[in-house]
Amino acid sequence: MPSVFLSPSTQSYNEYIIPGTEKEHMQRLVDAMEPFLDLAGISYGRNNPDGDVKTSVAMSDEDDYDLHLALHSNAAPPGQSGEFQGPLVMYYPGNAAGEKAAEDIAQSLADIYPEAGKVILMPQTNLYELREAKAPVVFAEVAYHDNLEDAEWIENATVAIADHLTQGLAEYFGLPYAKQGAPQQAVVRLREGHLNVRRLPGIEYPRIGKFENGEAVTVLRRIPGWSYVRLSDGDAGYVASQYLRTV
Repeated sequence: MPSVFLSPSTQSYNEYIIPGTEKEHMQRLVDAMEPFLDLAGISYGRNNPDGDVKTSVAMSDEDDYDLHLALHSNAAPPGQSGEFQGPLVMYYPGNAAGEKAAEDIAQSLADIYPEAGKVILMPQTNLYELREAKAPVVFAEVAYHDNLEDAEWIENATVAIADHLTQGLAEYFGLPYAKQGAPQQAVVRLREGHLNVRRLPGIEYPRIGKFENGEAVTVLRRIPGWSYVRLSDGDAGYVASQYLRTV
């Protein structure tokens, strides 16, 4: 089974233009990736959210991961805040495996980012993780957190971004991970109470909505034990699949 070390940002001092920090949003993105990685058959490790870049690399180097994926969000230079948009995907020059993985990750982001032409792929040498990690490295700045449209895209599309990043990893590893198909229709079936909708798959995550018995539900994707469904306000979240019946 191929393996990836997930290194979401630990930079709590980088504030978004919307509520939250780079650390909070990137750690949440990796939370969302984990069930998709399980579905794709990719094993993973993860950095310590209270560590720093050096501890992340040390943790990655402890095991023989096939890839090191650093996930961050970006900010414009001083005096230009909010003027830039789009994902930036970087690899260390001369590392063929890292370059191939970066190409696949960049394509996965281009498939979902509102303006695919703004996704940039480039070599980079001055980032610690790119230079020092033992495994091939992809360093992805998902979008600009000081740009309102980009920050809101990260916030609202977190699960979809996680899905697409997993598609990129599966492409790199040669795994048959299915892309999102057409939405399916289902009906809630309960004996009592209501069906909670969670932000991420797990009862420990915040409730963002609910469905009543007999309500119609649009299922966007299924993972083991959970279904990713659309809410009436356009948001989406997870419900336990055992309470849905496909129509």
